[in-house]
Amino acid sequence: MAKGKLAIFLCVLAISAGGRANTPSRAASPHECAGTPRDAVTTLPAPLRKWAQIACTPYGDALGSRKGSIWAALDDARKVMIPSGDPQGNPDPVANETAYFTAIDVSELKDDDRNFAVEIFHDGLDLDVANAKVYRVDLTSEAGGVNTIYFFDFDKFAGGMWCPDGGCVPESRFLIMEQGPEAKSDWPSI
Repeated sequence: MAKGKLAIFLCVLAISAGGRANTPSRAASPHECAGTPRDAVTTLPAPLRKWAQIACTPYGDALGSRKGSIWAALDDARKVMIPSGDPQGNPDPVANETAYFTAIDVSELKDDDRNFAVEIFHDGLDLDVANAKVYRVDLTSEAGGVNTIYFFDFDKFAGGMWCPDGGCVPESRFLIMEQGPEAKSDWPSI
């Protein structure tokens, strides 16, 4: 059941990079964000904003990599974006007036919770996890649903993993890596 939900949750898009107007935590061309509701989150809390930004897409707002970095699925290196809505359940464009985040809450995990998350993320990988910081990010959509992602700060790079209902899905692991100063935005040209 978790794998079926994972397919809906992780919106992996084959996209082409295009020119965008970027702000610290939101990316889009002016026409894409027209009509953004007042209760939509448009600024990300720390430390999430160091790895992510919100973009307006034809399927509503999505959380994804900042300019100069890439979120890549650990299993197959596909680009990863986290939609606020359900683009696979509703393939018709909905814009950001009906699919957006109403709250994004971040808290650092400590002790047993941190160790549990690191153990799952670390499985099969050669990582130095001794000083890794782990953050729980709860993404609340306009429909009231909450998706929980754990973000891992390994200092030189980061990672993420979907953790619904108090458990984590190892197949959802992704890495967050810098592409370098010459990198272009990962966001789609719409």
